[in-house]
Parts: sequence; structure tokens; C-alpha cells
Amino acid sequence: MNYQKTVFILVFVFLLSCSLDDTTNNKLNDNDFIIEQNDEDLNQDSDLDTDDEPEEDIVVCPCDDVEGDEDGDGIPNSIEGCDNTDWDNLPDCMDDDSDGDGISDREECPSLPCKDTDNDGAPDYLDRDSDGDCYTDSYEEENGLNPYDPDSDGDGMNDAEELFMRTDPLDSSSFYDDAKYVYLCKETQTEKISFSFKVLPMDVVVLIDVTASTEKTLPKVREEIKSFINEDFAEITNNSNNSFGIVEIPYNVVLPVTSDVELFNQKISDVKNRGDNFELTAETMYQVVTGKGLVNRVAVASGLFGGEVLPESIEDVAFPAKNCVNKLGNIGGACLRKEAVPMFLVITDEVIEEVKLAKDVESSEEFATIWLDDESPGHTIKETLSAMNSLGAKFIGINSEFKCDDNGENCQTKDTADESLARFALETGTTNQDLKNYNFHTDDEFGNGIKEKLKSAIAAFVTDNNIKKNITISVEQIMDKDPYEFSEKTLKYDGYEIAALSAEPAENVEKIEGKTFYGAKPETELNYEMTFKFPFFGGGAHKLNFLITFKSGEQVIGAQKLSLLLIGGE
Repeated sequence: MNYQKTVFILVFVFLLSCSLDDTTNNKLNDNDFIIEQNDEDLNQDSDLDTDDEPEEDIVVCPCDDVEGDEDGDGIPNSIEGCDNTDWDNLPDCMDDDSDGDGISDREECPSLPCKDTDNDGAPDYLDRDSDGDCYTDSYEEENGLNPYDPDSDGDGMNDAEELFMRTDPLDSSSFYDDAKYVYLCKETQTEKISFSFKVLPMDVVVLIDVTASTEKTLPKVREEIKSFINEDFAEITNNSNNSFGIVEIPYNVVLPVTSDVELFNQKISDVKNRGDNFELTAETMYQVVTGKGLVNRVAVASGLFGGEVLPESIEDVAFPAKNCVNKLGNIGGACLRKEAVPMFLVITDEVIEEVKLAKDVESSEEFATIWLDDESPGHTIKETLSAMNSLGAKFIGINSEFKCDDNGENCQTKDTADESLARFALETGTTNQDLKNYNFHTDDEFGNGIKEKLKSAIAAFVTDNNIKKNITISVEQIMDKDPYEFSEKTLKYDGYEIAALSAEPAENVEKIEGKTFYGAKPETELNYEMTFKFPFFGGGAHKLNFLITFKSGEQVIGAQKLSLLLIGGE
């Protein structure tokens, strides 16, 4: 077999970002990566199979005692037989390391029946990759990994995924939050992927706009939110396993999610007005979900003057990466929990705007907010929504915008922010079956009314979504080019199939057929499978993005992003 023309397929599922966490300097070696071989290659043995040799000269299996154990490895000759699994001209019944992985058959099969860790039909003593993570058993042993567990540190991320992403496969606190990566090391492979359909428990993250325009509302916002968490939240959700955190807009984590109400009460008092800054609300939510951190500068540019930057508007942005040591959870900047539904309560008086690159400012735009550093820009609204959906995050927008006269009186409700708040609610599936969201407006410019309206909104969300639903899966290839594309243009690919597979617990779904889970109850893991077939793409490298959407009628229940990375060539 010509390994110079081997093509690898890697598949990633993720919430918007593909950046690498460079916490380790692991080196990947092609010899340690499992590649499916053609049967034609595996069956070649010039010593035992030639057309011109007489039939009577064919070598007979030397292990004629079927009850014996010729190689003394504890596995009878009758089980091992005379196949030559590792092509070393020694039949398995006489080979104490039948698969040639450097680990003895006795160690890989300490008792009968022999174990098959990855359930691929080949027992571990005949499988060079016993746990099916695409790295050989010998490589894993040499590097301190567990060859019989695809996730050596138990953090939910496959060892090979961690080696590729340069996180630490032996440190459960080191993993790539917003992605699930699946290595494919066969030309055709079916992968099982899970989606959690759940409503509770919640990780409520209160995101409070602390820029200059909210100075009047901030005291009442703190008071009403504190009262809601202390007096109403647990009763409305009928769940004692909720948690709550506080994040200022622009991004500043005041309190990662916690179940300590007294600590919440203390920290909500620390939320202060920070003056005349850019809100950067979308980027703030992205950081809450991913915790990747960001260093850049932001400014206002005028499209009417060729994208000229207003010098006095330039502002440094330094959002720190997450720090979840000894916190309740380990996901994103707010240290969210894997088992909970993130619920974002966003309190602002401004539109959630798209921050652009300077080159994208249109000539018709009087003013636009831009990232000044093109090399490491912040994230788009689309990327933020994708990252939120990858965790099943929900969104309720609270508009505190009022327009008052010059004396600060005769204030009137303003709805400038409503459209952008509605978009986040709709695209995160925070609606009822009729696509009505739970956003609301404060009663006045001081922020009154939040507690009572929030009680109604959360109660309605729980009631509307805590019912059986018929959930259908759909797949769409995203043809947009993103910053991590390898090739000049996106390759169109349709070599996949998707189907609903199973549910956990099984009784929470009435029927599974085609791409639909019928009568699915909340608090259920919905498992689906995708089969990928090796495409011919002429070499080079391509990253193909797909959006997996889960809908009940027109209501979005959730979504996942999947990326298929193809690497090949001469």
C-alpha cells in the first residue's frame, strides 16, 4: 500500500470557533495514527500463496493441538488459529503478541472471553488500537495514555482529539470547551453524536450593561435581580440544582456560576457603572460561552469618509481567558456546568451590534464599530449564536432603553434594541411553539418591573418547553468561508448520511424513525449518527462546515456545528 497517498479524515463538532489551545507541544506521528487498509494489502503473503506451487505444498497450520496453547499466552490454539495478524510470518497461535503492538496477548486478554474495548469485532489482543481512538496501543502506552480508554482523563474529549488540539489528554481540566472532535481513521465510518434536549437545571448568567447610559437604571437592576434570585427562582423552576452568575457588559466576570446565594448577594453589589465604553455585547456572550480571551482594539469608523477611524474613539480590549479552578463548572468564562442549561439574562439599553473589520465598513454607513487588529478580531454575531447553541444556551433580553427630555423627565419607552434582542431569542430557540419570545421592557427608566416580569418569563419558558415534542434533525453545509479555511474555496460535499438513532432514557421517546424523534420529553439525550464516505477531492486540505439543527415544527430546539477536515495529497 502506498502510504504517500494516504488521506486522513477528521471530523469536528463545534460552536463557532476552531482556535487551538496551545497548552502542550504534542507531536503527531503518522505511524501512530491508524489507517484502514485494503483487504488486498492485508491478504498478501508471497511465501504462502503463489499460483505456481502445487496444492500439496501449501503450509499447514502447525498448531494441531486445538486444546493446547502453543505460545503460552493463556488463549487456546482453537481461538487464536493460524492467521498472521501482524504479518510477521508467525501464526497467532505461536505469537505472544499477535497484533504486534508491543503489548502481550496475555496482558490484553487476561481472561476468557477476551475483551473488545471498542466493540469493533476485533478483541484487544488482535487490535492495534484497542480503544478505537485512532492511536496505536503502543503509542498510548509510551506516552502515558490508557490504550483501553479513548478518554484517558475522563474530561469528555477523546485522547486523539486532545493531541490534535494540543490540550492535555492526562488533565481533566484541560479540554476544548466549545467543540467535540471526532477523529475518523477509515474511508467510511459511522459516528454517534449526542444532543441534549433539556430545560433544567439552569445556569442563569445575568449580563448587565454597565456603560454610561445605564447609570440611572443600575441601582434598581441590582435590587430586582437580587430579589428574583433569592425569592422566586427556585420555586418557579421547581429545581434546587440551579446556579447563577454575574457578568458585566463589556465582558467582566464578576461571579462565575455558583449555588451560593449569599455569595451572589454580595457580588451583585459589586456591579458598578464603568463609564463611556463600547458595549461589545455579542463578544461578551461569546466569551461567557468559550472563555477564550481576546486582546484587540476597537474604534468607530466612518464609511462616508472611506472608513476613516475617529482617533478619540480608540479603546483597548483585553478580555482574559477563563479561570475555572475550583469553580462549580469548567465551561467558558462563566465556568458553566456540562449538565445544566445556560440561561442568559441580558439587561441593556443598546442594540447588540455587529463589530466589523475596517475593510467591511460600507460607504453608506455614517458610523460603524470596528476591530482595529485584523489578525485576531473578535467574533461575529453568527459565531456567537453558534457558540451559544453548541451548549444549548437560552436567551431572555431585558430592554431598559428610555428617551427623556433635557431635564431627564417625561421619559418614553424606546424599542431600538428590540430587533437584535429578538434575533438572539429566536436563533437560540428561546421561544414557544408559536415562536413568541420571552423578552420584555422595564417599566420605567429606573429599571422597575424586572422582578415580576422575569418571574413570568421564566415560568412561561419552563411551562412551554417542558412538554413532549417531535424533534427532527436537518443538515446544511455552510458555504461561507471562515478565517480557518485552508483552501481558496469551499468544497461542496454530500458524502454523508444522518439518522436519528436512540434516546437515553429510551422511554423518554415514543418512536424513532428516519430523522425524527417522536414524542421526546425534556431531560433526554438524543443520539443520532452520521456516516461519512471518503471523497475524491484532488489533494490539498479542506475544512467543510455543517450546521445540524433540531426543530419542533418551526421552533429551534438547538443546533450543533460540525466541521469535516480533509487532508490529503501526493
